[in-house]
Amino acid sequence: MAWFKNTIEENKADTSQRRAREAAADFQAIVKDQTYREDRLLRNLRLYTNLKVLGLDAYNYEAQRLPANRLRLNLVAAVVNTACSMLAANQTRAKWMCEGGRRADLRKAELLTKFGAGLVYKYGLHKTDAHLRKMAAVFGSNSYLIDDSADDIEVIRTGPDELWCDDVDGALQHPRTLYRYVEMDSEEAEIRFGKERGSLAQDGKIAASSSLRVQVDHSIGILQAWHLPSNPKAKDGRVLICTAKQALLDEEWTDTKFPIAKFDYESRVLGWDGQGLPEMVEDIQIEMNWILRKIQTSLNLAASHVLVEENANVNLSSINNNELGVVKFKGPIAPQWVTVQAISPEYYSQLDRLWSRGFQVTGISEMTASARKQPGIDSGRAIREMGDIQSGRFLATSQGWEQFCVDRGDALTRSANRVAKRNKEFRVLVEDRANVRGMKWSELNFDPDRDAWMVKVWPANLLPETPAGKIQALTELASVGLVDQSLAMMMLDNPDVEAAKRRSTAPRAVIEKIIDAALVDGKYIAPQPFFPLDLGISLCIQAYEEAVVDDVPEAKRDILARWVKAAAALKAQAQPPAPQMPMGLQPGQTPGPGVPIPGPAGAGGPPGMPPMPPLQMQPPASGLPQ
Repeated sequence: MAWFKNTIEENKADTSQRRAREAAADFQAIVKDQTYREDRLLRNLRLYTNLKVLGLDAYNYEAQRLPANRLRLNLVAAVVNTACSMLAANQTRAKWMCEGGRRADLRKAELLTKFGAGLVYKYGLHKTDAHLRKMAAVFGSNSYLIDDSADDIEVIRTGPDELWCDDVDGALQHPRTLYRYVEMDSEEAEIRFGKERGSLAQDGKIAASSSLRVQVDHSIGILQAWHLPSNPKAKDGRVLICTAKQALLDEEWTDTKFPIAKFDYESRVLGWDGQGLPEMVEDIQIEMNWILRKIQTSLNLAASHVLVEENANVNLSSINNNELGVVKFKGPIAPQWVTVQAISPEYYSQLDRLWSRGFQVTGISEMTASARKQPGIDSGRAIREMGDIQSGRFLATSQGWEQFCVDRGDALTRSANRVAKRNKEFRVLVEDRANVRGMKWSELNFDPDRDAWMVKVWPANLLPETPAGKIQALTELASVGLVDQSLAMMMLDNPDVEAAKRRSTAPRAVIEKIIDAALVDGKYIAPQPFFPLDLGISLCIQAYEEAVVDDVPEAKRDILARWVKAAAALKAQAQPPAPQMPMGLQPGQTPGPGVPIPGPAGAGGPPGMPPMPPLQMQPPASGLPQ
């Protein structure tokens, strides 16, 4: 059944009810066909936690610990936690880019990047990302759902078994139909979807009950389904929210993407779900558990033995655990204490080999897991090179995380635009150099459906984490002249590259702000004597020439020309007047003996000559209009 197809029913309410019934039936068929999926998720969770977890749902998440006397060595937890730490070290942020090389386009992209970072912090995604990475490493995938149905954005981290798609539709990882199923208190659902009190209480569940799921009387099943349009201009997209008996929302879906950002720890060759780390090392973990049990049992059974001659007269009661005990015996042969080997050393060697092999299979450095570096790797360059080698096998997972950051930024941008159309006051706090300020979406003058744009990732940190790596990186930056010694020392004490960059580039930032105000906003900011006037004149001339190429209106270009003239006048006022040359001398000649040195400008010349006029300072030549 295709619930999203249009029919010729005259009553729209009947059409929505028909869609709700068909969507529920489709979802139930998918759950029935994918019983393996819940088994796999539950097995992964048990391997990671080392607990007998009974179910994945909130009502049945109960755990029983293994026997307290059982020896455990959890390889799965070690590789998962190490992988999450390595992903956390790969600090990436989304960067927006707009079509066109004009200064206005570059400024819009810069503001979009700031607004996107503000969205991440507003909804606490920098905190929840850590749990999302761990969920993906354990279960294979985890997602954010971006809900913009109200006057604000709601970012929901989905559970491991909330999102479903048909096996055939999602075989190549690009499904067109996606389902999300949650169980919710009926009263909460009535408030959320604006229904009358008690109208949803009897709707019940949608998903078929499994042996692991506990049914709660006051909860109902909510199914949310999306069907993407066949092309950007098609009208066959649909979004539906329903219970087992009625539709709560039935609208056209025009976006070509689902409102989710999904992170797969490891993509499968076929299938929409990702592959988690427990699947990769499951066999190794099971073998390790068997060896550990064997070692523990053998060690518990191993004991010291006393060899006593059969006819010897030995007081057996004196053989005990007392210190400085005395054993009396008669006969030529004394009792002998013999300790037998509990278990073959090969078991210990095999256990160590399996532990190391688990890290090799997953592409994670065992040194990173134990927070150790290899012997002889001491210099900053060597540490960076070793980090590059270790991260090579981890590259696919890192790229997957970067793509997730891009997808999240894309989804947040589209949702922010839809919310801002309903809520004109929609705003976030953004970083503005060393301060923060509120920014409204309307300030961006940006429409993702109208403008050409894209999101890419860029590193948040430049310096390595280790002290040796920081020193080496700063030494290299200083050697090529990018930073001086004092700036390098400041960055070493406070490795926030952005803060150091703000201080070192403040003179240029002032001029760039002046240029932006002129060419983008059409505003004039007068030059001041303490501004970097030489740098300002040079950059403004370059910006003026660039503005001519980009066909910037002449009125805005004239603001730059006005600034250059005013800056040149300030420079002329700050310079001392040039000395007067004696009469008859050429530039570069010195007066002979007895020739008086002329006084300041305007002073009298030789006897009988009128006073000389002061020299006039001319501004530097440029292509600016006079």
